[in-house]
Order: sequence, then structure tokens, then C-alpha cells
Amino acid sequence: MRSNHNIGSEVYYILPLYILHSDSKLLSGRVWNEWWTPAVGPDTGHQVMDSCESNWANPPATWANRGGKLLVVLTALWISYVALLPPATEYEVSVFTSRHVAARGLLYAVLVGSGALLFHSALRRSRLWMVATACALVAYAGYFGLPLTRGYVQYAGYGFDVWVHVGLIDDIANRGTISDLQYPATHLLSVSVSQLTGVEVETTTPLIAFWFKVLLVGGVFVFTRAQSRRPALAILTLLAALPIFYSQNRFTLAPWVFGLTLLPILLYAVHEHAIGNQRRAVSTFALVGGAVVIYHPISALFSFVACAVFLAAVFAGRHVRADISTPATRGVGLVFGGFAGLLGWHLYHRTVDGSIRSTALSLVERQPGGSAQTASTATEVGYTIWQLVYYFLVPNWGVLLLYLGIGGVATVYVAVRYFVQSSKATFYEGHVAVHYPVGGVIGVAFMVFDIHAGGVTRAAQYGILVSIFLVGLALWFAARRRNESKVAGVVCLLVLGLVLGGLVFSVSTGYSDNYHMTHAGSDGYDWHLETKDESVVSYGDSMGGDVYPFSYYGYAETRDRANDDMYVSSLELLAPHLGYHETETVGEWLPEDGYVLLRTEDLVWHEAHPEWRHDDLVRITEDDYDRLHQDRTANRIYTNGEVRIGKTRTP
Repeated sequence: MRSNHNIGSEVYYILPLYILHSDSKLLSGRVWNEWWTPAVGPDTGHQVMDSCESNWANPPATWANRGGKLLVVLTALWISYVALLPPATEYEVSVFTSRHVAARGLLYAVLVGSGALLFHSALRRSRLWMVATACALVAYAGYFGLPLTRGYVQYAGYGFDVWVHVGLIDDIANRGTISDLQYPATHLLSVSVSQLTGVEVETTTPLIAFWFKVLLVGGVFVFTRAQSRRPALAILTLLAALPIFYSQNRFTLAPWVFGLTLLPILLYAVHEHAIGNQRRAVSTFALVGGAVVIYHPISALFSFVACAVFLAAVFAGRHVRADISTPATRGVGLVFGGFAGLLGWHLYHRTVDGSIRSTALSLVERQPGGSAQTASTATEVGYTIWQLVYYFLVPNWGVLLLYLGIGGVATVYVAVRYFVQSSKATFYEGHVAVHYPVGGVIGVAFMVFDIHAGGVTRAAQYGILVSIFLVGLALWFAARRRNESKVAGVVCLLVLGLVLGGLVFSVSTGYSDNYHMTHAGSDGYDWHLETKDESVVSYGDSMGGDVYPFSYYGYAETRDRANDDMYVSSLELLAPHLGYHETETVGEWLPEDGYVLLRTEDLVWHEAHPEWRHDDLVRITEDDYDRLHQDRTANRIYTNGEVRIGKTRTP
């Protein structure tokens, strides 16, 4: 437990600033009276006493108290199950679905129960929302820690960028040098956490990812409460923030995810300075803005665009709403200072400069980007439309599309309130809604042209984050109207059901199959790199390439070796069935002699796909390996049950 506490104190350094902006009343307990009393809002100028807040003076229902106690028990059972899991004795295709169905059901029950209790707390003046939030985050702590408890070296395959980041971290920790200045914040943070806890960087990765999840949830809650001044809406938005949106990137060293996590806190700081006239918000902005700049350039760009949109909303609101009287220019210096820091830090980095050049070229030549290539590849895998939706679209982007859809409906509803219903929408609603089309334009532009379009999720990250606030609004609108008619009640239950369903589904698909490395796999590859002749090519069957050597040699040394034409990676792909379907020996098929690397991951990766596709997807089988063992043109030089290495020779 001591190591987790140390990690929290290192990563969760922003939260004391929230207390600072509340004049430290949170510690004394006085702040709760302010936060839970229906506010005299800047949006309407009178007490906000909507239908769902009219009964907040009532104590929480007995069933809710009992439900909270049951939730604590279920959470304790889940975290105990995770803590007592023995290390894996053999390779598992999936970290999560390999767990017993009852254990997975226990996690689902905790998350759904937490969501339901949050919803209840938002409708009644109940502090049970704190119990629900704590249980959800503790459940997530166990969920994020599954690779650690199962004894895996890292939640990453041989071709994952995380190994490049580990190499950069190794350079800092062992050589005292920062080999790449594009976004060193993640690497410096990882070194600090590793030194504080005394464990390897690979082990701390899921723990760091978890604390950034906490930062996102906390930032969303604080910003919504500060700008809307509606505690119920803040809790409902917190509920909307609980699902995992970025799939496996939530569990790895992903600077773009970590940077984007800080956006709600940055918006909060600008809001406090521009609307609340809090000068102390400048220090918060400087700290968080500096952090987001050195985390990732695209996430920083999104963050400062979001701040600029907020200032534009303030400026526009001054002219149409009497309640927005603060000068719109306040905070402009902060945002432009952030843009200056973004440009100053990243403009001359090689990767960023190359991205700018390639983007400009694609715009001039009108070349299609990553999304067109993805769509083209999807049409070649032999799926029908239904299979494409069921096996590809929904598992990868189901929750994303659900949230974007609900966000779109909420945006239309806000627009109707603004332009049809005599400006009934509040400033907060208008501000959040205007981000939706901005995010849509950015996402489409990133997908149409090859601008940081490593995937649809990365291209649409601005819209995903905005959708959290919009889903919170949708829950708020539905809850306010729930007693007006049967239709309104059904709509309320439908929206709540969709959010809770998205919560469960995002957990079910958060871990991807074969995206983890065992100790045997790591040891086998380390042996290969230690003993191999670097003038000889290595052949592998990894579907994602091979960047693992960065973690073995370190980033700088790996680059130097590669520049000297040394074969430090197995980038040459083996033929299906080792070429035996075309030739008698593997030596006849390979263009030159080299090492042949076979890993359990390569042998079983097809098991993550529908069974009806296995015949088409199986590339290498145990029979192929047995034939390799009898092959006169290849010698087996290493095996440990997870990694098998042979070396070919000319017959």
C-alpha cells in the first residue's frame, strides 16, 4: 500500500490547487455548504431549483444507504480477488477475458452500482456520491493492475511504441540524458515514480495510467461544478467520465492520452481567471499549461483551442446575455501564452517538423490520409457488413460512437433551447455545446488528411472529451424531465441505461488480446539480443513490427546501432507456415540466412478473432515449428517455452 501512496503523491500533484481555489474551506468542511446549496447562478440570476433538486433537503433513502454498504463490500471482494491472483503459469490470449466470468461480473456490478448510486445522489442531496466515486476508482485500480498481478512484464506487444518510451526512460534513469525533447514529461514522471516506489518502470506503467484516469475524473467534476454551479450536473458529468474511451492506450505510456487528461483542469483555470477573477488561477494555468505542452503537441493544441473557444463563448455571451458581464479579454493573455509555449517547445523538433511538412504536402496534393487507408484495409478482410459492424466497428469504437451520438443529440437540444425557447439554455450549456462542432471539424480534418491520424480514436480525441460533458448534460436534461410524462421517464431510463451499458462495454473491450508480454518472452528476446550477430538479419512474425530493442539497449544506442546498419530488430516478416507451403526448406524461401524468431503470441494471435476466420488467419502452427526443427537448413539454438529461436544456413 505504501508504494501506491507514493505514486499518488507524485502524480496527483494538481489536486491541492483545487483546495487553494476554494480558500482551503474543503478541509474545514465549510465548503460543502457552499457546494451543496442550490446556487445563485450566473446563468439566470436567481436560485437554481430545478425539479430534480427540489427534494435535496431530504435525507438519502434507506435503500440507497444499504446499497452503498453493499457496494463497498463488492468493491472489497473485487480488489481482494485481484490482489490474490497468482502469476500466470502459461500465456493467456487475453488479460481480462481469461478471468472467471464471476470475477468479471463482480467488476461489472461494482461499476454499474457506482453509476446508479451517482445518479441517485445527483437527484437527492446525498453525499453517497463520494462513496460511489471511491468504489468506482478502487475497482478501476484493480482493473488497471491486472497485468501487474498476473506477473506480465508489460501490457504491450513487441511492436508497441511503449518500448520506445521505455528506452527513453532508460536513458534518463541509467545514463542521465534526455535523448528526445519532443515530449519528455511522461518519461521524467516515470523515472520519478520508479525511483519513489523502487520498482521497474514497466511495472509502474499501469499505475501511472490509473492516476491519470483519476485526474480526468476529478478535473471533469471540478470544472463542471465551477462553471455550471450545479452540483447535480457535476455528479452526472462525473458519471459520464467513468468509462474508458481510449481502449488499450489507457494502460500504456501514451503521452497524447496523458496530455489530454489535463484539459478539464486547464479549462477550469481559465474559467476561474476570466469569470471568477481569481488571480491565483494564473499559477494553476502556468503549471498545468506547461505540463500539457511537454506531454504531447497535439493534446496541447487541443487544450489551447478549447481555452480559446471558451473565451470566444464569453465574448459572444456578453453581447446577448446580461449575466455575462466580466470583460472578455481577461484570460486572453493566458491562452496566447500557452500557444506561444506550444510553438516554442515543439516547432523545431524533428518529428513535429516532419509532421507539419507531410501535412502541408497532403493538403496541397489532396492525398487521402489514414482513415481512407483503414477503410480500404477493412474491405479486404472478407467481412460482410454485419460482421464488420459486430466484430470490428463495435468492439473498437462502440462506446466512442455511443458518446458522440448522445453528445450530438444534447448539442441539438441546447441549440433549440437557445434559439427556439427564448434563450433558456445557460452559458455553460452553450459553451460545452459549441465545442462539439469544433471537435467534429478537427476530427474530420485529421482523418481526411494524414494529420496525426494513427487511428480514428486519436483523430477524434477532442470530440471524445467534449462528449463527456455533453453526455452529462443529456443525463441532466433527462433527469429534470423524468416526472413530466411516461415518455420522459422512459427517455431518462434509456439515457441512463446507455451510459451504464457503455461503462460495462468499455471495460469489456479495454484490454486487447495478445497485447502483453510474459517474463519468458522478455527473457527470450533479451537472450537473442545479447548473443546475436548483429550483421545477420532476424525474421519474426509479429503483426505489429518490432521496437522492443529500444527497451533493451536504450533509445539513443538503438538509434545509433540502426544507423550503423546493424540488425537490432526483427522487421523482416516470415512467410505463412514458414514458407513450407511453397518450398521444401525454410532456407530455400528466405532471401538470406538469418535468425527465425517464433513466439507464443505469434502462434495464438488468431484465437482473438472469430472461429470461422481461423482457417484464413492461422499463419504458423505447431506443426510448422516441428517441421522447422527437422529442417536440415535450420538449427534450433534457443527455446524457453515462450520464445523459440532458430538460425538458418545455406544447404
